Amino acid sequence: MQRNQYDYVPPIPQDQAKSQLAAIRAKNKIATRDANFTSLTYPKPNLRDNTPDQGAIPKFRLRLEAEPQKPNYDCGLLDRLPVELLHSTLYHLDVQSLMSLAETNRRGTEIVRSLPHVAALAGRAPTLLRSIRALRTGAFFSLHRLAECMTSYKCEVCDDFGAYLYLLTCKRLCRRCFNADKRFHPLLRKGIEDNVNIPIGILKSLPHATSFKGEYLPSRRIVESMEIFDLNALWSAGILEYGSETELMGAIIDHFNNVAKENYAQSLRSRRPTKNPYLFDLSRNSSSDVQRLLQESGSPRDYYYVRSWLAVVQAPVFNSELNEVDHGRYCKACKGHSRFPVDGSRRFNEQTFRKHLEDCGPIRMGVHPEYNYALRRDAKEV
Repeated sequence: MQRNQYDYVPPIPQDQAKSQLAAIRAKNKIATRDANFTSLTYPKPNLRDNTPDQGAIPKFRLRLEAEPQKPNYDCGLLDRLPVELLHSTLYHLDVQSLMSLAETNRRGTEIVRSLPHVAALAGRAPTLLRSIRALRTGAFFSLHRLAECMTSYKCEVCDDFGAYLYLLTCKRLCRRCFNADKRFHPLLRKGIEDNVNIPIGILKSLPHATSFKGEYLPSRRIVESMEIFDLNALWSAGILEYGSETELMGAIIDHFNNVAKENYAQSLRSRRPTKNPYLFDLSRNSSSDVQRLLQESGSPRDYYYVRSWLAVVQAPVFNSELNEVDHGRYCKACKGHSRFPVDGSRRFNEQTFRKHLEDCGPIRMGVHPEYNYALRRDAKEV
C-alpha cells in the first residue's frame, strides 16, 4: 500500500535527511521552473484576519488624504531650505512629528505630501498611516525606517513574504512569525509595573501603544483596550537599570517566587491548602523563560496569545517606483491546510512562491503530493 505524507516513518540521521532534502529541492527547482505563479495561486481567501486596521481602529481621514488646497500661510524657516536638504531632513524625522507637521496648516500638509513615500502611502495604503496615527507608534521610528519596510517584501525573521507590519518597532513580518515568535508578543503595563522596577519616565519612552477595544483574530475574539509595550525594548531598558541580564532575571524570579509563597501561605491560613508552589530557579531558567513569565502576567493567561495581534497591521509591498503594491497571493495547493510549510494562511510573491515549490514540490491535482514531512522532521527543519 502506498504511504501518504502523514504516515509515521522511522527517523534517519540528520545529515542523511539534509542531503536527501537538498537533492529533492534541486530536482523540484528544475521541475517547477516554468510554473505559472498567477494560475497556481489566488488573491484572497475566505478569511479575515481582524488585525487592528480591519475594524478595531475607528474610521477617520488624515489631512494627508484630503485633496490638496492652495496654502494661505508658509512654514517659516522650512520654506527657506532647498528641497533636497528639506527632504533629507524630513526622512530622518519620526513619523509622528511628520504627521504633526502635516496638521499645522495647508503648507505643512503640502510639504509632507511632497515626500514620495508619504504620497504613496496616502494614495495606496492610507489604512497603514491611519493605524500608525491611531496607535501613536510613529514616535518610535523614522520615515526612513518606514520607507525601508514599504519596499522590502521579506519577513525580517524568516525571509518569507511579509504581509504585516509590527507597529511598535516597524518590522515587516509574516503571519507565522508574529504569531509564533515570542519577541513580538507585547507586554502589558500592569505586568511590567508589578514585576520590574523601571522608572516611569523610562517606561514612557519605550515603544508602546494603547490598543482599541474590538474584534481580533480570525475567530473574532472581543478584546478590551490595553496598554502594550515592546518586549525587546523593555528587556534592554531593564538590563541598563539593573546592571546586567542576570540581575534583572534574578529580581523578576525573586518577585514571582515571593508571590507564589505568599499565595500558598494564605491558602494554608484559609484551611484550603493548595499544592506546594512551583518555584523558579535562576540556574534552571533561561532569559526566554523569564520573558515568558512577564508576558503571561497582568492579564488572563489566554490573552498572552491574543496580544500578538494588537500591534500588527496589513502592509502591502511597494515596488521601487512606488506606483504598484503587492498584497501577496495564496497557494491553491495549501488551501485548507495549517501545518507549515503547507499552510493556507501563508502569502507569496513570485520569488517566495518559487522557493515554496522547491520545498514542497510541484502542484498536481491541486495538492503537493511529493512533500515529505518526515524527512523535514529528521533534518531538524520543523
